[in-house]
Amino acid sequence: MQPSSRDKARVDLHLHSSASDGVYRPGELVRRAATARLAAIALTDHDEVAGIEEAVRVGREEGVAVVPGIEISCEGGELDVHMLGLFLDPDDPEVRSYVSWYHEERLGRGRKMVQRLAELGIELDFDELSRRVGPGAFGRPHIADALLERGYVASIQEAFDLYLGDGKPAYVPKRKLTPTEAVRLIHRAGGLAILAHPGDGMTEENVRALIGLGIDGLEVVHPRHSPEITEWIRTLAREYGLLESGGSDFHGRGDEALFGSLDVFWPTYEELLRAWQNSGSQSRR
Repeated sequence: MQPSSRDKARVDLHLHSSASDGVYRPGELVRRAATARLAAIALTDHDEVAGIEEAVRVGREEGVAVVPGIEISCEGGELDVHMLGLFLDPDDPEVRSYVSWYHEERLGRGRKMVQRLAELGIELDFDELSRRVGPGAFGRPHIADALLERGYVASIQEAFDLYLGDGKPAYVPKRKLTPTEAVRLIHRAGGLAILAHPGDGMTEENVRALIGLGIDGLEVVHPRHSPEITEWIRTLAREYGLLESGGSDFHGRGDEALFGSLDVFWPTYEELLRAWQNSGSQSRR
């Protein structure tokens, strides 16, 4: 059977909006996806689901399939683990409770970082910053923007290199769920748990251990995966019979060239959708 033109259409199943630390509003992100001729996208904001309703609505208007999702930050010991939840119910009470808790955690962390900057002679108004962020998840990029805007640094990268990066003078660690807790939360909310960018700093032992938690799939295609790492992750997915996913991890901060360019195609979305439908998770909504 010859592949249809739909089969050749690209999809992007890892995108961030201004509801967390992306630049573009959820609706604008969907419109950009339509312009980039993406057939399906997943909105996977960091520890946040506030943008999903708008994204889904605009997706219907623009003819773009929008997967409701989230990217959960996990405490994995020395590892920086991120778990994508695809097709989860954003109105699930446990998801809403988690988002509320994490929002307060982020605000407290942000206040501490601003205080540490003040001790370094760098004055930022935390209340003004939090008002500008609004209901979205407050994070280091918002502080970095303020540092750049006020001339304390010459670039966002410099803000992280000098002050906000791990181990830097204004850095404050954040409390997170364990990977096990993240997988359970995603599953209870009817979603598929996909390990995000496993080739970014993880060993094979690390990935196999996380697979053992009962995840549904691996993010095979990602900008930080070389061709060799992509093939390694794909081989692992097939060995364990896991779903494959992929996306640009787009934030709109100098990564515009990635949008709509990765080789992740419609059949990947269809396979994930079919797996979700066959799991019976959608019947709980």
